[in-house]
Amino acid sequence: MGTSLIGVRWTDRESKRYMDVLRSEWFATPGAVAEITHDVLGPKGGLYRARCQLLVRDTVADLDYEPFADFNLRQGMYLGLLRLHFEPGKREMPIRVEWRYSGRKTFSSRVTAELVRDPLPPLPPYKPKLGAVKTSTSQVLERPGQVRFRSTLMIAYRGRCCISGCPVSEALEGAHIDRFCGASSDHPQNGLLLRQDLHSLFDAGLLAVDPDTLIVHFAARTLTWAEYAALNGKARLAEPKDGGNSYSPSRDALRRRWRRFKRNEQTHDTAQPQHGADRGRPFSSVTTRRSVAAGPRRSC
Repeated sequence: MGTSLIGVRWTDRESKRYMDVLRSEWFATPGAVAEITHDVLGPKGGLYRARCQLLVRDTVADLDYEPFADFNLRQGMYLGLLRLHFEPGKREMPIRVEWRYSGRKTFSSRVTAELVRDPLPPLPPYKPKLGAVKTSTSQVLERPGQVRFRSTLMIAYRGRCCISGCPVSEALEGAHIDRFCGASSDHPQNGLLLRQDLHSLFDAGLLAVDPDTLIVHFAARTLTWAEYAALNGKARLAEPKDGGNSYSPSRDALRRRWRRFKRNEQTHDTAQPQHGADRGRPFSSVTTRRSVAAGPRRSC
């Protein structure tokens, strides 16, 4: 069985069209799994997490959320049991679902859902609309589309920074490769899922990706930090695990960033003071679009 995504979108009034995002590989082999964490996509693009125990039998898979009540309640999730029904010998895609609330013995007839075969459907290629960026180094735009942009990248990259591998969702942000110029900029091919500090470096032109090798490079002035030095010239950009080519970063967009990065590095080298008075200055002294402490960002 190949890996694909399965969406369960809850359509009753109380559930408000939230969608559980599951992976078909979880149901390939009968048996029990002690812990699985999956994404939950909100109706406005927000992303949440739910945690459950899994039991797979021939034509049924049960996802029990009660053993992780504290985690799920913090995420705003209902407690109960989700049951997926499959055709015999075919567990790639359920044929129907049921929900049983915590403490109940029977499944609810009031809870309804629709199955979504591909929560990350194929998309037309990214077409950049390059132009002036209507923002400044001191102002970050709040945009509803940014929430969905990040959520899409979180699902495609399975919640891991594509440079460092960091899995802490609260530390991850959706970074635009080409600067944001409108709704077309929110195409996943124009995005990278990055840890907050790496996103700041990327926006400041202090980090770039070689479009031919996908090797990550840092500006020379950041290499006094051991972690960045360890990644420099060695880390390779991880591509999305899900969604296919529609969600892989645009090589053309990476190339545009790469060219600016190389020009900036050459300019910085020629502008260095004769006696190195400013060499090795902290990254925090470089003007960037935001600080890591500023909280979740909502633009590129």
